[in-house]
Amino acid sequence: MHKRGFVHRDIKPTNILVRRIAGRWVPKLADFGLARSFEERGGTITKTGEVMGSMPFMPQEQIRNFKRSRPNVDIYAMGVTLYYLLTAHYPLGFPTPFDPPLKTSFR
Repeated sequence: MHKRGFVHRDIKPTNILVRRIAGRWVPKLADFGLARSFEERGGTITKTGEVMGSMPFMPQEQIRNFKRSRPNVDIYAMGVTLYYLLTAHYPLGFPTPFDPPLKTSFR
């Protein structure tokens, strides 16, 4: 994908599908709804200042300049994805589905 000039911009565990083929597990990347060409100018519906994606998997440069995201944002997201799959925690302290709900009191 990167060699062809595209960036996914939303790599996370739920966007990786796994299928068993000839006795081997083969992962496939899915949901290219936020993908764009980083080599071609124009052709994107992303507006300047707009941010989309999944916060626990986004590097700072994607948050600061989503429209100009490059392949390094996918590499970061894949690293966070692997960390999450191995530990069931996000590396930056985001709450996970396994964490108890936050207790709040309104008075």
